[in-house]
Amino acid sequence: VSNVSVNVLPGSLPKVNILPLGRPKQDAGKKLKLLSSVTLNGAPAPVNTIYEWSLSPPTVDLTNDTYTSTGIAGPSLVLLPSALTDGALYTFTLKASTPTSSGAAVATMQVQMNRPPFGGTLVLEYAYPAQALTTKVRLSAIGWTDDDPTDLPLLYSFAYRPKRMYEEIGGVWRLIGKLVPDTMLSVASMDSVTTWRPPEGNWTTLVNVYDALGASSSATADMDAVPVVLTPELGAALIDEVTSTGDGGDVSGGMRLAASLAAAIQQQDQAASAAANGGSSADGGGGNALTLEQQAAAKEMRGKLIAFIGGGATQAAADPLLMQQTVSTMSNLVSGECSSEMLDTAAEALLTMAGGLGSGGEMVTGTAEGMSDSINSMLAQAPTAPEGGSGATAAAPGSRRLQASVPEEVSAAVTRSESLMNTTHILGEAMANELVLGEPAALVASPGLTIRAAKESPCENLDKELEYIQTPALSSGLYASLLVPPEILCEAVMAHVCPGADINTSATISTNSFPPNAPPSPPVQGAGTTADVDTVDLSVTVVVALLNN
Repeated sequence: VSNVSVNVLPGSLPKVNILPLGRPKQDAGKKLKLLSSVTLNGAPAPVNTIYEWSLSPPTVDLTNDTYTSTGIAGPSLVLLPSALTDGALYTFTLKASTPTSSGAAVATMQVQMNRPPFGGTLVLEYAYPAQALTTKVRLSAIGWTDDDPTDLPLLYSFAYRPKRMYEEIGGVWRLIGKLVPDTMLSVASMDSVTTWRPPEGNWTTLVNVYDALGASSSATADMDAVPVVLTPELGAALIDEVTSTGDGGDVSGGMRLAASLAAAIQQQDQAASAAANGGSSADGGGGNALTLEQQAAAKEMRGKLIAFIGGGATQAAADPLLMQQTVSTMSNLVSGECSSEMLDTAAEALLTMAGGLGSGGEMVTGTAEGMSDSINSMLAQAPTAPEGGSGATAAAPGSRRLQASVPEEVSAAVTRSESLMNTTHILGEAMANELVLGEPAALVASPGLTIRAAKESPCENLDKELEYIQTPALSSGLYASLLVPPEILCEAVMAHVCPGADINTSATISTNSFPPNAPPSPPVQGAGTTADVDTVDLSVTVVVALLNN
């Protein structure tokens, strides 16, 4: 006979699962998002649940925000790009407990990192010196391979960006100017060669090489393109080629040439503006103010290119790379003078593309910025009507605002602005949907439009009013904050209300100027919305956008 002593400890343990990843191998060059499902007695885990993530082998300090955007004390863990090693095998462990449980429940997951394609280069072939818009540059990806046959075939996409220049200040090399996102030249395909007619400038070209699981590597090559006079004849010939290429089914190829032409038009506008304000030819494009005929020709070219974009917007909405290529071109076009009809077409195209955000994968870097810049430029051209008047105010000297003399034009601008606000709302939600609970907010800022998008957990802050800090400031110094009684959001989440529930009646948009001595700002209308209620992590999407219109 033996005696067995059983000590029953109080408190139930949570049930912990790390949710499976969608691919057998993960790309170290992208965020690694580990999500969990934690329940207690069949219900979502209480808000005071204690979480702790760990990693084996412990080659990365998970408490260091250089490597993770969430830290280790939440239900999700997000590793930043390049935090992990290509080809390595890791074991992640999540422990979860409550203040009343006697121990911690544990879940583990092994994660195999992929090794991206390697061994190749990017080769440029062209007649030297390259002349903007007329010299064809052949970009060839050569020698790329992958050590796992199951990761084949390889796909290729091409891009370019301004050549990055650095200067030494106090012994530290610093970037001159701002960091500009890459502009895509093609969608991903098995074609390892493309051709490009660059705009004037000093450029770095890139090839991105993807394996079948999406892991990618890149290579670069620099080149310069000398100026060319953008005559109406050259512009017309290039637009004809843009249209015929797109009509032949190669929308990306047409957009590639359209992007170069749009950049050239923008450079011409900037050079002419600099000359009108006392600048020199060093500003590019000859440095001469444009004649009325040249201004009309540039506006006509913009109109035809915007129409081309409008015709390809549906296809761009389905491909993240093509969307980035398209919105980048759009932002260059609408930065110049446009008619009301051109702006209507552009607004409709942006709204169409915004409808595809998230459907074809993660947003490519530069997409949100391109959309924001486009919306900003289009709102800046809206006519304004004086209070009590039937027409619009005259445009100030140097302003690109349309001069509307009839109420219909003002009404059309209002309708267009509403469409742009819808696009802003969709963009903000798409930005937030790429985040997990615990990550910092995503921010986009243009001179007249700022967006702050975040995943919040309102039930963890019931003791105080939630203040979603603030949007980035507009160029005027104005910024906005959203104040929401936390019980409103928490009750909505706990009651499993439908995504998109309107909380405007319970939320307060406040605006402030920075610095404090900035001039008084006009009234600002705002909207706060909730979306994507998740009954497991009890998070809610909150988007705050401020438009200077």
